[in-house]
Amino acid sequence: MQTAQKISALLGRVSAAAGRVLRQKKLPDTAFPIMIPPGVAGCNVCGYIAKTGHPRLCPGCGRNQRQRTFKQLFLARLQPEVFGDGPLNDGLLLSPGEVERALLVPRLRRYIVSSLYQTYYGVGPFVRADVRDLAPFADESFDYVQACNVLDYVPEIEQALRAVHRVLRPGGVFVFLIPEGNLLPGAEPVSVSVHASVTGDYWPDPADVPLVRVGRQRLTRLLQESGFQAEQVQLVDTLCRAKCTWWLCRRGEYTNAAHRTPGTLLNAFGQFDRQAAAGFYGLAQQTIARRLFGAVCQRFLAVRNFIGTKIFDRFFQFRVTL
Repeated sequence: MQTAQKISALLGRVSAAAGRVLRQKKLPDTAFPIMIPPGVAGCNVCGYIAKTGHPRLCPGCGRNQRQRTFKQLFLARLQPEVFGDGPLNDGLLLSPGEVERALLVPRLRRYIVSSLYQTYYGVGPFVRADVRDLAPFADESFDYVQACNVLDYVPEIEQALRAVHRVLRPGGVFVFLIPEGNLLPGAEPVSVSVHASVTGDYWPDPADVPLVRVGRQRLTRLLQESGFQAEQVQLVDTLCRAKCTWWLCRRGEYTNAAHRTPGTLLNAFGQFDRQAAAGFYGLAQQTIARRLFGAVCQRFLAVRNFIGTKIFDRFFQFRVTL
């Protein structure tokens, strides 16, 4: 029985690899810009032109609007702004599609493909991880993180954003997409329901798939509180005319510490290290009261360094790690 399962898994890998090779041979270079004339429904990945209608899946290459609009985003924004100075060192690609991999992998010196349930074959290093903690990865491991159609399956969105922030290096880029149907107007809180969906092999129970919705303003606030500078980039697909919102985010400092009481903030230094102090101090400059409190925090660190860490920590009975 086990031998049969191993043989079946091996055949699946061979079939998937062969399919990728065949598609690559008959499709043009994914990174090549394909101009679709205005008013014409066409695929910017393979060049297919629809004679009638606006199909979601391209009859020529099978790509959907997620992949086609990512190519738009890559050529218009990522290639000149993120990769303009050359490849980045390290990237984490969460459940990436073929177009995403084709465009991003050549721009990353090292990369890891990761998913919680889905398995990838022949795509390079693969590490199974939960986006809610990204536990296999150390702090500040990546310059770029991509997560397309991932957060709309995660009820704990804020927890996932903090995990991405943790593994990104300062100034790193986080790019993600949530389907338009999951983005609500205004500041609607995160809501979760379940539905049946044909989800392939990336969800264990197709009859019990989470459906996560959140308001755009609420999501923007969660990103800011998690330490990101976020921009919404709205694109219209060239084939099916569907709108897609890509979120282009830069890693800043974690700012939730600014909402804590002074005592809790001081205790948090041990957990967040210099990030919490720097993130709070940046926000503290917004008002006079916060400026004063930020100055106190800076004096606190200076005094502690002056009199010595062991004496200071023993006197105050809590540990502060710098």
